[in-house]
Amino acid sequence: MISSLKVQRATIAWMKARAAVVASVPANEIRESEWQGNVFVYPNLRVKVLDLSNTLRNRCNVTDAPIDIIVNSNQPSSLEVETIADTIITEMEGRSFSQSGVRFTSIIAKQTPAFRVESEGIWRSIIHLQVIVN
Repeated sequence: MISSLKVQRATIAWMKARAAVVASVPANEIRESEWQGNVFVYPNLRVKVLDLSNTLRNRCNVTDAPIDIIVNSNQPSSLEVETIADTIITEMEGRSFSQSGVRFTSIIAKQTPAFRVESEGIWRSIIHLQVIVN
């Protein structure tokens, strides 16, 4: 099985290499969800890999990798968050690619529409990806 660390690093590297994504979010603000800092720049993306599981499909040993991409913005409107989420979904859904030695296939996306996180004063949207990696 591929580790969550490898999947997370490959996902981040792939997004940083996509012109359409870094046109919306500075590459240095595409990070792991566990990143803890005391200065936050907006907009930003955080990548979280959920519980991985091995599967045997078509005689191939593959890993099911649910990934959340969290989009944050401090704009007064949710438009920026929704626009960035749309860009990421357009760039990823239905595609196959390799990054950092990890092959991503069968990418299916769902989105939690923008919601306000009052305690942080930001808008957030979460893209839920179901991916097969090997």
